[in-house]
Amino acid sequence: MRELFSVAASAEYLDVSERTIRRMINAGHLKAYRIRRRGMIRIARVDLDAVLYEVKPGEVQP
Repeated sequence: MRELFSVAASAEYLDVSERTIRRMINAGHLKAYRIRRRGMIRIARVDLDAVLYEVKPGEVQP
């Protein structure tokens, strides 16, 4: 069973704003699910983890 997060919980999990989560969904960078026709948006934890990637040495600018 997938662990599903609300937009607010997803934002907290990734330490970003709810607006950023909604932008990521609208841009197609984050998969989301709607519960019923006009229900709440939910995001699977596996999809949240998929937007994270490892930063390699030299990729971070001071």
